[in-house]
Amino acid sequence: MQRRRYLKLGAVGLTTAVAGCTADGSGPSTATPTGTDPDRFRVTGEEPTLAPGDFTQVRVSATHVTGLHIGVPIDEDAVEFSISGADVSPTPDRQLDSYPPKWQWDQCADAEAVVSLTVADDAEPGEYTYSVAATLCGTDRDDVEREFTVTVVGD
Repeated sequence: MQRRRYLKLGAVGLTTAVAGCTADGSGPSTATPTGTDPDRFRVTGEEPTLAPGDFTQVRVSATHVTGLHIGVPIDEDAVEFSISGADVSPTPDRQLDSYPPKWQWDQCADAEAVVSLTVADDAEPGEYTYSVAATLCGTDRDDVEREFTVTVVGD
C-alpha cells in the first residue's frame, strides 16, 4: 500500500516536472521548477489569444538566470515569432549564433525579452505551443524549459 502511494506521488511529480505549468490564458503564465526557491527563480510567458492576421508583442521573462531562449512553435507558418528583433533586457553579454538565439549573461540576471508575434491570415484555429528555456544561476543543470500557449480563434 505504501509502495503504491510513493509511485503515485512520483508519477504526479514527474508529470508536473515534464509538463510545466500553464495558466487559463488570461495573462502571463508562471512556472517554478521543483527544488528551487520560488522567490529566486521564475519563468513567465504571455499566452495571447489572437485571430488570423493579428499581430502582438509577447513578453517572456525569467528570474535568477544566466541564459534565456525562446523555442518557436513547430508550425511557424501559422504562428510566427520575430525573434531576431527582440528587445532583451538587461543587454546580454553574448548571444549564441543559433535560431532561435540563446542570450547569456556572465552574472545572474532577471532577464526579459519582448518579441513580435504574427498570426498568418490562413492560420487554423487552435493552440500553438512555444517554450521558454532558462539556465539557472549557481547550478550545473541544463536549461529548465516551460511551455506556453498562443490560442488562435476563428474569425
